Amino acid sequence: MSLIIQNKLTILILILISFAIYLIISTKTICDDLDGLTRKGVFYLRGSETPFTGNSLCIWDLTNVTWYEGKYQDGLKEGLWKFYNLDATKRSEVTYSEGKMNGLRYIYNSNNKEVIKMNCIDNICEAME
Repeated sequence: MSLIIQNKLTILILILISFAIYLIISTKTICDDLDGLTRKGVFYLRGSETPFTGNSLCIWDLTNVTWYEGKYQDGLKEGLWKFYNLDATKRSEVTYSEGKMNGLRYIYNSNNKEVIKMNCIDNICEAME
């Protein structure tokens, strides 16, 4: 009897591990500084010829705090990207469209207070009053 229970437990553990691996792979969250490279302005995972689509989340090694986070679409930054300091305070936020800063960009001080607001068009940003 114990051999049957042990086999069922082993099968259950293998199923759970497989499911966990599937979830990790299917979320496609990477740290682009570690997991990929940029060629001609387009981001690829190492060893891939297909531009990356998915989430980017990088962690500061020393403090286990998020370094930056955002999304890629077809190898280009897309949407809101957030950048943080080592102490977990927000450093900046910027909106990307087709890999270029397009939209508002905010720079924060160490108290998470907005100190600079910019409008960006095709990677050229100008301070707003």
